Amino acid sequence: MGEDIQKYLESHSTVHREFAARVGTQLARNGIDDIGQLCSLLAKNPEDVRRLRNIGVKSMSVIYNICKVYQNEERRRP
Repeated sequence: MGEDIQKYLESHSTVHREFAARVGTQLARNGIDDIGQLCSLLAKNPEDVRRLRNIGVKSMSVIYNICKVYQNEERRRP
């Protein structure tokens, strides 16, 4: 299992931490609790992420940005 999504969002978010924490909570409530899982789902079918309960346009912006950060970190790891 990879990194916890709520902790990752709070520590790596470039937006307001409270909003990032809220997005993490909503994702966890929808069964997505791992940042790698989220980014994989986003890459395969972004509409599936958008259809999750309480995930709107603002949340999607946070999700896209955080997945970019995560993917850049993954590329740098040996």
